[in-house]
Amino acid sequence: MPRFKTTIVFPGEPPCFTEFERAYQKTVQGLPEVSLDRLNRWPPDRPEWQDPAFAIVFWCRLPKVIPRKRAARCILYHLESSGIPTDLSHGQKALLEDFLERSRQPDLFLVTTPAAESFWAPRVRRVAVAPIGFDAETMGVPNWSQEKTHDVGYCGTLVGRREWILPILSKHLGPRLRIITECCLEMRRIFNSCRIMLHVAHSEEPGFPTLRIWQAISTSAALVTERRDAWPAVSGRHILQIPPARKEDPGDFLSGIEEALRMPLLRIARLAHEELSLYTVERSIKEFMIPAIEPLF
Repeated sequence: MPRFKTTIVFPGEPPCFTEFERAYQKTVQGLPEVSLDRLNRWPPDRPEWQDPAFAIVFWCRLPKVIPRKRAARCILYHLESSGIPTDLSHGQKALLEDFLERSRQPDLFLVTTPAAESFWAPRVRRVAVAPIGFDAETMGVPNWSQEKTHDVGYCGTLVGRREWILPILSKHLGPRLRIITECCLEMRRIFNSCRIMLHVAHSEEPGFPTLRIWQAISTSAALVTERRDAWPAVSGRHILQIPPARKEDPGDFLSGIEEALRMPLLRIARLAHEELSLYTVERSIKEFMIPAIEPLF
C-alpha cells in the first residue's frame, strides 16, 4: 500500500475523456487508496490541498488556481503527444500555452510517450511516462466476425494538416473511405466494419495521442498512422506506420496506405488487442502512476 492517497480529477468533457473516466471509475472501486473527482470541484481553498499525504492527478486540465502554499502533491496527466504548437487547434494551443506558462507549478508531469517525456523533461520539475490503459467492459472488444465494408475508416477533428489531407484522401479512396463522426462505443462499432483505422496527425510533432491506441484495440480494425512515437505499440507488430503526408507531394503517403491494405490486417489487429490490452487501467495506475508519484513523498 502506498503511503499516500491519490485522487484522479477528470475535466468532465469532451466525450472521449468521459469514456475513459468511466473506465477509471470502474477500476478504482477495487483500489481503496485511489478515488476520482471532477475539476469543477477543486477550488484553491479545498481542504485536501493542505493534506501532506494526498496526491491530486489532474487529467489533461489544470485548475485555474493552484495554491502556492500547499501540502498535497499536484500532478498533471498530459495526454497530448508532445508540446509542439504547429497546427494545433485554438483550444489545444491555449492549453499548451497554459501548461508551458505554469510548467513549474505541478510537482510532476505524467505523459504517455517517450517523445512527450523528452519534450517536457527540461521544462518541468519532474516527468514520467504512464500509459492510459484499457478496460474491456467500458471500452468494448473487437467484433472479429463483422463484415468489412470499407478499406479505411477515419475519425478526427478537421484541424491543422487534416484540412488539406482529408480532401486528398477522399479523392484517392472514394467509396473505400468511411468518415466517422460518431464517438465512443458507436464509433468503434463502425470501425469494426473497416479494415484499417487511419490516424492523421494534426501537426508535425514526433509523438502520438495515445487515446487512439486504446480506442483501436477495442475494434477489429488495424491502426495505421504516420511515423510517430506510439509507445507501447510496436510498429509492424501492433500497428502499421506509413510515410507522413506532404502537401506538395502526398504520393508516398497514399502509397503507404495502399501497401498497408495488402498486409495481414486482422492478424495485426489481433496481436494489438491481445498484447496491448494487457496494459489495463488497473495496471497503469498500480505499475506506472503510483510508482511515479511515490518519490514525491
